[in-house]
Amino acid sequence: MMMNRRWMMGVAALGAAAGCTPVEVDTAEPEPPAVANSPEATPVKTDPTQTTSPSQAGSLSVEVIPQYAKVLAGTGGHLDVLVRIQAAEVPGAERPPLDLALVLDRSGSMAGEKLAAAKQAAMETVRKLGPDDRLTFISYDDRVNVHTHRAKVGNGKALRREVLRITDGGGTALGPALRSGLDELTDAQRGDNALAHLMLLSDGLANEGESRPEVLADWTSKAFGKGVATTTLGVGLDYNEDLMTRIADAGGGRYHFIETGDQVPEVLADEFAGLTATVARNVTFEVDAAPGIEPGEIPGYPNVVDGDVVMAKIGSISAGRKRELLVRMDYQPPQGNTMALGSYTLRFRDVLDDGAPVELVINPTVSVTQDAAEAEASENYAVTVRAQEIDVASALQAASEQVDRGDYEEARQDLKRKTESLQQQAAENPDVDFAPMLLDLEEAEGDLDRAKESAVERKRYQKKNKAKAYKKRKK
Repeated sequence: MMMNRRWMMGVAALGAAAGCTPVEVDTAEPEPPAVANSPEATPVKTDPTQTTSPSQAGSLSVEVIPQYAKVLAGTGGHLDVLVRIQAAEVPGAERPPLDLALVLDRSGSMAGEKLAAAKQAAMETVRKLGPDDRLTFISYDDRVNVHTHRAKVGNGKALRREVLRITDGGGTALGPALRSGLDELTDAQRGDNALAHLMLLSDGLANEGESRPEVLADWTSKAFGKGVATTTLGVGLDYNEDLMTRIADAGGGRYHFIETGDQVPEVLADEFAGLTATVARNVTFEVDAAPGIEPGEIPGYPNVVDGDVVMAKIGSISAGRKRELLVRMDYQPPQGNTMALGSYTLRFRDVLDDGAPVELVINPTVSVTQDAAEAEASENYAVTVRAQEIDVASALQAASEQVDRGDYEEARQDLKRKTESLQQQAAENPDVDFAPMLLDLEEAEGDLDRAKESAVERKRYQKKNKAKAYKKRKK
């Protein structure tokens, strides 16, 4: 409790946030949104540098920004909605206690540079832990070895010695090792403000025990519902990135690509930045569409769909961090002067309030106009740019899959078409910065010739562009 009091001194203004309703749930499954005391969304400003006023609950605030503040009467269409989730700034905050399970692949396929990179990542992880953090260290080949059971880290020397002793072995019991780590964390007793997190370092080539991706993802999804997040770190160029991303996404964590040992410090710095000073965990965002609205996916996060309700699992958010979700939808011709988009519900566990459950509901609307020019002029370019980032991510993902099939020319033509489309948008909107996205597309097209040279370069192309697409969606 003392640590939380110090945190709350930095965010005292959050104590009586409007629209904050406790809910007695801690599950990733969608729940019917409570609409009592739900704040109405502020009308969207068309200046791309401006946004709506945020609605705040506990340690998080939310802005809901339709791409167009006005839609044309008598006409259906497509609408993207940007959802900005912002965590409170907490100057000088310390992160809560960490209950970490580190699961390291030492199978034969990891021999050599991959195992060396994984061990380096494990050593760096131990160094980043505090003396009161707890670590479960598991290694596996065709057998699962639990080296420590939620041991206090102390000075870390004993744990680092355990890591150094690891040598490569036989098969890859990824499933049983993952199950063991999740069981250690989900069965443990700890304070509500503590963070439970599993990190899996592997080449992802599971061949012993349970290996079905849908089953492994179901395990991490259920663990997320019990407060345990899962992150995966793919090592080398041979791992199954689709398996590793699926496990991480379902578990409310993140996926990282480590090709060589010199990338380890940067990757771990990125991962631990997300854990440091975490203010909200088990974050989910749900859209319950209004009549006449057909919701699409919320890209970048695992979606749970139940009729017109779509829920995305976000995971944890640390102090000062921001998440930008994109809700994609189609709408029927609107009736009246306004069009309701539905109920947008944010749920999370507030670490700043001892893990108390929090719910915030927003009911956004857009205006309906008879003037096509007026509707077009209401565009918010911040939403347009985010939508383009998602589309570029899809183009990079598709190019990786085409290269995997050997369809190099098809990949080249698709990348060119997307580049030309984006260049046209850039010419029409000179004040909007599309340059980073254009650079990514041009680089992906330029690397195609190298990908054709060898199997190694083809794998590098796939891993690089899939990882880049993943990060763009997770912004």
